[in-house]
Amino acid sequence: MTDSLSAYKQQILNDFNNRPDYENEFHKRAATRLVELAKLRSHQQVLDIATGTGLAAIAAAQVVGALGWVLGTDFAAGMLQQARQKVAGLGLANIEFAEADADEQEFSDNQFDVILCSSAIVYLTDIPETGRSCRLFLSGRNLSNHIYIISGSRAAIRHYDSQSQRVTGDAREMLPNFAIDRV
Repeated sequence: MTDSLSAYKQQILNDFNNRPDYENEFHKRAATRLVELAKLRSHQQVLDIATGTGLAAIAAAQVVGALGWVLGTDFAAGMLQQARQKVAGLGLANIEFAEADADEQEFSDNQFDVILCSSAIVYLTDIPETGRSCRLFLSGRNLSNHIYIISGSRAAIRHYDSQSQRVTGDAREMLPNFAIDRV
């Protein structure tokens, strides 16, 4: 990682770790809508990249239930602390949070059924590479596996179905980023 990239990430990290109240109506609505669009089912294994305070991860954990499991990752310990406090208050046992940089996460291939990212893709420093990595993390054990992303002020939805290798919504501009060559 270059010094300028390190400085950039450190600036973002400092900002997020020092926000006492990150959540606002936009983020709450975006996370809720993302989980609705993902059409999660009981028993699914979900990864929420750049989870922040866990809005999407917590909503996903409530949907997948006790037979499912959710992992929310973020590199801001302060945000994860807020997420863990919310989970403790809700008594959810099927969710965990881990400190990890979304650009550098490593998981086993085929580990997750669904990958979520709510309002954070703009903070990734290498979107194409992160997208390729995410495709590897998706499981082949179900009929369809998906990456769902909400990003930007217009809350664009990007949906990639790994089984059919099709992108729906207004995700077509993201095709090169996820190494997808057909719609």
